[in-house]
Amino acid sequence: MKKGIQILVTDGDSGVREAFRMVLKDTYKVLVADCGKECLKIVKQGRVQLVILDVSMPDMNGLKALREIKQINASLAVIVIMGMGTHKVAVEALKLGADDFIGKPLDFYYVKDSIARSLSKKDKEATAIPSIENIISRNYLSSLKVLNKILEARDSYTREHSKKVSEYSVKIAEELGLSLDEQEVVKEAALLHDIGKVGISEFILNKRGKLNAQEWAEVRRHTLIGEKILEPLKVLHIEQSMIRHHHERYDGKGYPDHLRKEEIPLYARILAVADAYDAMNSSRRYRRALSPIEALTEIERCSGTQFDPKVVQAFAMILRKDKKLLK
Repeated sequence: MKKGIQILVTDGDSGVREAFRMVLKDTYKVLVADCGKECLKIVKQGRVQLVILDVSMPDMNGLKALREIKQINASLAVIVIMGMGTHKVAVEALKLGADDFIGKPLDFYYVKDSIARSLSKKDKEATAIPSIENIISRNYLSSLKVLNKILEARDSYTREHSKKVSEYSVKIAEELGLSLDEQEVVKEAALLHDIGKVGISEFILNKRGKLNAQEWAEVRRHTLIGEKILEPLKVLHIEQSMIRHHHERYDGKGYPDHLRKEEIPLYARILAVADAYDAMNSSRRYRRALSPIEALTEIERCSGTQFDPKVVQAFAMILRKDKKLLK
């Protein structure tokens, strides 16, 4: 058990509360509350470092409870539980200071990861002495990451896509010999590579059939929208470039700028391979998922046309060295 770390789970469903208790008891001390009033009572006692809060409670709206929690202790980590299809609620929770949100049905692997990240973030905030500019940048970047999760939650087919693309991108960067700092840049940009889709119509993103020419042109705008969204973070020039150019093609037939070969930033060439592989390896409404072997074969077939051969070779080596990735 992590000494001294207490987590408060607030949910009106006794089964959910017990599930959290059983899953987390070996790592954290878990307190429970069955309603908003009980939650606020415990928070006022200063006994917990993180609150997991359901937006649907029997006695009060979860957003109201979140607002009051932040009034009691603005630095307290809060993770919000919500059902799918409620991205507007998630946006409001983000504005009120939520650190993360988890959807139902609950995935406890993700829950544990979310808890660890939220607590780690609060530890870093507590020990750092940042400038005003860094505070604004950090909060804005954190908001973008949660917004990206909201975007993915709109479509169960793309849930966790950015996380997997980020993991593949970092592996490729490491294989190519990039430094740890460079790998961190790749990781952060890959997590946000599709953030521009927040500006694309939900009807288009979730359309079951093929897109027409006008709809396809609209989807292509997501690279430019994503670049624009990152503009307030003046220091993330490389990340902006990755997001703008991750749909360029090695043969110059990509978008938005029709760059070719080494004109395309290396980081964007890495992201292009990771993004395409995970897209092919995931189910969509309009097609089945390819197997890992089939997806890798298609990536290799497009080496030299769509993708940088050096990046494809590095990715193929990664997958073939780890047999579990090709199952």
